Amino acid sequence: MYKYRLRVLLILVFGGCLMVATRLFYLQVIRGEYWEDYAASIQLSTRSSPTHRGRILAADGTVLAADLPAFDIAVKLSGLDSPKPEFRSALYKALRVDGLRVRQRENVRLALTQMEQGRPAVSMAFAGVVVRRKRPSGLIGMIWKGKHVREKVEAERTVPIPRGVLEPAQNLAGLTGESFRAILEDVLKLAEDILNKRANSWDARPVLENVPYKTVLNTAVGQENLRGFFPKDKRVRRYPHGELAAHVVGYMGKLRPEEYEDYKREYAGSRGKRYFLNDTIGRAGVELRFNEILRGARGKELVERDRRGRTMRVLESIDPVPGSDVHLTILPAQQRAAERALGHRTGAAVVLDPRSGEILALASAPRYNPATFSRDYNRLAADPQKPLLHKAIKSYPMGSVFKIITALAAWDKGVSPEAEFECKGRYGARGPRCSARWGHGRIGFRTALKKSCNVYFCHMGANAGAEKLYEWAFRLGFDQKTAFEPLGEARGYAPSPARRRFESGQGWWHGDTSNYSIGQGDLLVTPLQAARAVAAVCTDGKLVMPHVVKKIADAAGNELPVPGRQSIQPKQLTLPRGGADRIRDALVAAVHEPGGTGNRAFGGWNKPYRVAGKTSTAERSGDSDLGWFVGVAPAHAPRIAFAVAVDLAPGEHGGDVAAPIARKIIESFPDEFLMGGAPGKEDLANESDHGEEPTDL
Repeated sequence: MYKYRLRVLLILVFGGCLMVATRLFYLQVIRGEYWEDYAASIQLSTRSSPTHRGRILAADGTVLAADLPAFDIAVKLSGLDSPKPEFRSALYKALRVDGLRVRQRENVRLALTQMEQGRPAVSMAFAGVVVRRKRPSGLIGMIWKGKHVREKVEAERTVPIPRGVLEPAQNLAGLTGESFRAILEDVLKLAEDILNKRANSWDARPVLENVPYKTVLNTAVGQENLRGFFPKDKRVRRYPHGELAAHVVGYMGKLRPEEYEDYKREYAGSRGKRYFLNDTIGRAGVELRFNEILRGARGKELVERDRRGRTMRVLESIDPVPGSDVHLTILPAQQRAAERALGHRTGAAVVLDPRSGEILALASAPRYNPATFSRDYNRLAADPQKPLLHKAIKSYPMGSVFKIITALAAWDKGVSPEAEFECKGRYGARGPRCSARWGHGRIGFRTALKKSCNVYFCHMGANAGAEKLYEWAFRLGFDQKTAFEPLGEARGYAPSPARRRFESGQGWWHGDTSNYSIGQGDLLVTPLQAARAVAAVCTDGKLVMPHVVKKIADAAGNELPVPGRQSIQPKQLTLPRGGADRIRDALVAAVHEPGGTGNRAFGGWNKPYRVAGKTSTAERSGDSDLGWFVGVAPAHAPRIAFAVAVDLAPGEHGGDVAAPIARKIIESFPDEFLMGGAPGKEDLANESDHGEEPTDL
């Protein structure tokens, strides 16, 4: 029985071995020549798909930035310099001194030149260290071989470019009409990066960018004569609306060599998000602040190619992961209206929702076009109007708008809201002058704010004290950043006696308090802070946290947390009793009553609501004055808070320039959006005509 089983087992084993041997004989002998040729011709390579960057969208879904497909003609040195690596071998051989390998190579530089026969060649220069053996002479040298000595070297070489590299480059130049020299120079840049260990031989580098689809097809068909060159798909960042909200959206720029070390291996914890040397990165605005969120992960394919570079089959494939979309709070129509209203002026305009802190418009002028930023950079950088500066988040002297804070500080200190002061045209013998040369006479708060009386508010500031002025400035958000997400927001500066002593050791004088009371001196405020402060005052103390990002959503539509965001919940401040109503009433008078500093700009107003606003003309040492107009609309139940700040020409005032700009922005909002219900009594009431001419400070 056992012998029978053993016999069967041996037959099975022998039969299996015979089958294997027969198959091996077939493959290695009968079909051996075929498979030898196949193995010699097959190459395995990994190719990455481009990253799909997420979109940046406005509040209504308008696309402000998005990736679109495009094509480059790229080169791989490993493909160009094949089947034998003649060119690479010649370059590495040239990187030797006296037959010794150069270590710690520094800044290998390659340039295109010509040999005596006119043949293109590479001029190479490099520095590094070689290790030589220093052997003693005489009898000691016969016994001891000596020690190794490190020696710094610098050298220059000329290396001929092999015909196998030149011919495909010439063919590509003939096919596309591009410069043969420019194509060779791009190949040398790739070789230089490889020698400096910034790239690998199998890395692809564009030599022709954003080529038409016809060129892509011709290159793909002519691969036999274009060894090493191939079409490569990519994504190009497009900005469909050009300059619209450019300072908020930002722009993209190529990764610099010194930055490459930080990104080449991993990025944001994902190898799929790693960068290559020629990739782009967010440089400003939302593009920079949320670069990690917007950037997608590359896909990867392991492919089998024949000797002509044609893909035989895909062995492994990993799909790319698109980046997440960033949704902004910006309203495109109102953003465009703000930018058009600023025109050719240098300045900024901010509009925010005083209930939530959402920034509805954030304009800075002049602007740039993110799509052509790299091409326009030198012109933009030399422009004296500084279009690269995001002026809505930079700090400036505030001027008379600060009188609102001065009033709150004085009332909090115990000054009666009904208090009146005598204005004779100047505060004291050497204090600030008033806009009314001979003074306003005995004046109360409402008329003083309406006419922007300096003397009245100097008295109010003196009663409040500088520390109380600082306290209320800080309460209302001055001297601190908001939740505005893009980088670059200025903190501003609110002075105080204690702060000056601590920072500079200098004292505080009565004149400093007078200047502080009317928004002059060391005080610096951003337009964003100004809009936030007036929103808080006119909404009975609701201090919102301005922000421009509404939400972030991944490719599947799932909402993600905004990274690094602090709380955006409004804070409730306690204002002096009746303070908000009194200030609102005075600001409406400043805009809609004759004699008000903003009245000229709002002549013929026929909307079913009133605007509450304050003009200002802030003096700047060594620079032009700055005109402001800050306020809310509608005055009875604010739906928007705004701040406009613009550079002024000699003789101009905030009421002449900033207020008309603000009016155009307000009128861009539909009445239905602003009203949200029946208009209040104060908005429909006709104010009495005092027959006074408007003045401004």
